[in-house]
Amino acid sequence: VFQNAEFTSFLGLSASPEKDQDHVIWQDYVSKFPIVSDYPLEDAIEEGVVADYEDIIEGCDLIPEEKVLYDTYSSTIKRIMPMYAYSLHLALAAIRRGAGGEAIALAEAIRKRRYLLSHSKGKAIKAVELIEQSDSSKIIVFSEFIDILEKVKSLLSDKREIFIYHSKMKKKEKIGVIDAFRKSNNAILLSAKAAETGIDITDCEIAIVISGSS
Repeated sequence: VFQNAEFTSFLGLSASPEKDQDHVIWQDYVSKFPIVSDYPLEDAIEEGVVADYEDIIEGCDLIPEEKVLYDTYSSTIKRIMPMYAYSLHLALAAIRRGAGGEAIALAEAIRKRRYLLSHSKGKAIKAVELIEQSDSSKIIVFSEFIDILEKVKSLLSDKREIFIYHSKMKKKEKIGVIDAFRKSNNAILLSAKAAETGIDITDCEIAIVISGSS
């Protein structure tokens, strides 16, 4: 977009990337399109536009059968990766050329390990532990995957109201869920790819973000 568009001005909004995350590319953009206005997260917090927060990392374990699969996939990756100079791109190029028996095994192992990590039952178990340890009246749980949230819901006790909110719901349903959660006194909102940005629940004190990869 930056390299080919003929526009003279761009408005870029993001909650996550740091400016020096990819220094060379960032500097290239800035040289072509100088920044005329910048509103960092720190300023937004100080001015009360967004909530201040403390970021706490909580690790979780793979369950035993997941660990066996993880070790199997990792062993395959460790064995084949050197054949392609530790580059998945080279392995994928070999597959495209039709000469990639080992490359196919490598790509499959990487795909399966990634899926295993993103859908680990241990994440749902850890999320439930954190919820049940908390005395906060409202908690939002974010995940990339609806099935992970369904697992969290199945593990939770019925002491709280539980709301599911995801991208496959109709707009009217989403509005109803957020309104009910906002009015509730002791509830949990489980959200997948639908309420990541700009959700305004001022009395919610805790958000649990279930990692999609690590």
